Amino acid sequence: MLNRIRLRLSPSRFIDYYQRKKNGFIDPLNPYNYFLEAISKVPHDISNLNHYYVLQHHLWGIGNFIMCTPTLKMLCDHFKQPVSVYFELPYIAEMFLDCPFIDIINRKQAKRKDVLFSSAMVNEEIEDWKYIHQFICEHFEIQVETISHTYVDLCNKPKRLMNQYCVIARGMINNKWVYRKDPGDAIYRYIIELISQDRQIVFIGTQSDYNRYINKMAGWAKNSIVIINDMRSSLGAIAYCDFMVSNDTGMYHAAGALNKDVFVMWKHTPFIKNRSPGNYCKFSFIRHWKSDFDEWYRDRRLKTNEMSGNGI
Repeated sequence: MLNRIRLRLSPSRFIDYYQRKKNGFIDPLNPYNYFLEAISKVPHDISNLNHYYVLQHHLWGIGNFIMCTPTLKMLCDHFKQPVSVYFELPYIAEMFLDCPFIDIINRKQAKRKDVLFSSAMVNEEIEDWKYIHQFICEHFEIQVETISHTYVDLCNKPKRLMNQYCVIARGMINNKWVYRKDPGDAIYRYIIELISQDRQIVFIGTQSDYNRYINKMAGWAKNSIVIINDMRSSLGAIAYCDFMVSNDTGMYHAAGALNKDVFVMWKHTPFIKNRSPGNYCKFSFIRHWKSDFDEWYRDRRLKTNEMSGNGI
């Protein structure tokens, strides 16, 4: 059985399968389809969510889970109870400590429940936040007029930040994503050197982001602050920044959820499915990053000077 499953799954998914089976998270009657959504096994007419939880899957991280939040809010409103969520990545749970429609549970609690759906529920045709919402609404025959916005907690502004600052994010899970996600040193250096003439630069990311990029980029800024491995401070920095510059990474989705002004440099990842519903996201595509940024940043400088009563 194990060898047959190994042939059907990629190496990373097989390792994930094996670990879940060992820890009791695999349905032994349905081993091949464990990676598909469990929602098909959930009755359409349940009256509450007491026996179910949503899984934040470790292979589908920050952005994928944020895409789930409109559906979690809808389920909470419909069933009149917060939705239990088990986070395999604890740092993502830190983004939702104050969320009124999420009940964070541990592994022991999760083992006593069945999976409703997971952050692995993705598609290739429409925005994932819309796809998940439509899929779950159809399953439970729920009708809603509008879809809630994506969500992350509104955190306090770190005390060491100045009044005017820009957040810079340049992240990815590992080196395998560099070709598909990273815009490169040249454009980041151009942007950082330009912005740092007017504002403090705040870099956010993980230790691997720091080792890969931030340690180098901090040297390009006149006045910079680095926030590493601190999710609540990173969210606070985003919440109160003038604007943010990012590639397609999880924290861009956090900025979109907070409806922040964010310039997103897109490279080779699927755009439609990964597009945040944020009202102030400016998406720029390869070969247009510099010209798009120049125009976008000029507008922001004009607004800043108008508010301060100064001309350019």
